[in-house]
Amino acid sequence: MQEGTQRFTAGIDVNSQAVRLVVVSQRSHARAALNIEYVRTVPLEAWSCRRCLIVVLLIAALVFALGAHGWMLADLNGAKASRVALSSAVQRVADAKRVLSQLPALRAQVAALPARSSATWTSADDVRLVSQVAAENAVTLFAVEPSGAGIESMHPLQIIARTDFVHLMAFLRA
Repeated sequence: MQEGTQRFTAGIDVNSQAVRLVVVSQRSHARAALNIEYVRTVPLEAWSCRRCLIVVLLIAALVFALGAHGWMLADLNGAKASRVALSSAVQRVADAKRVLSQLPALRAQVAALPARSSATWTSADDVRLVSQVAAENAVTLFAVEPSGAGIESMHPLQIIARTDFVHLMAFLRA
């Protein structure tokens, strides 16, 4: 508080017989005495219905405003969580657009690679590749066995492994 200023506060006491309004003030220095600026007591019987209704509506509006302010401060409606989720979604969309813009270049690189013949790729190559990816992702392999019969364009494998969920997802993505 600045020197030479005065602070004011008001209080309302409503009981079953009367309404009391008190306004007090205090000078800026800490040890200053409280000064009673205004005191008025009005019996409820002296109030008109219109005045009572106005006071009730003002009190209701004040309680509503304080409740709404508390609601917003406590984030009970989840607005902050929604903003975080929206920002995350926007970031993922931006990342997806960036990856999508790189797709034609990747397709051109793959087209430039020499073509592999499926006859040279065997189940042993599958096992070697799966073992290599498992080692890179902290997955312990217990068994890797070819499960298909005959010459197929795809070589299904049966894998028995041990890992946690995060490393499993990294292994499957690889």
